[in-house]
Amino acid sequence: MPKLIVLALVLLLVGFVYAFMHRNPLRRGLAGDMLASSARPALLVRPASGLTPAGA
Repeated sequence: MPKLIVLALVLLLVGFVYAFMHRNPLRRGLAGDMLASSARPALLVRPASGLTPAGA
């Protein structure tokens, strides 16, 4: 019985960690001519004139 309780607690902990890590995943990418990121703080960067993105 104690092994079952420990297993249940471990599974509960794994579930909380998974939910915390995957609830709001980090997103980065190009939005038009801007680089956008959902990291904290949110980031939006416009390139200087003459710079073009290397990929999409």
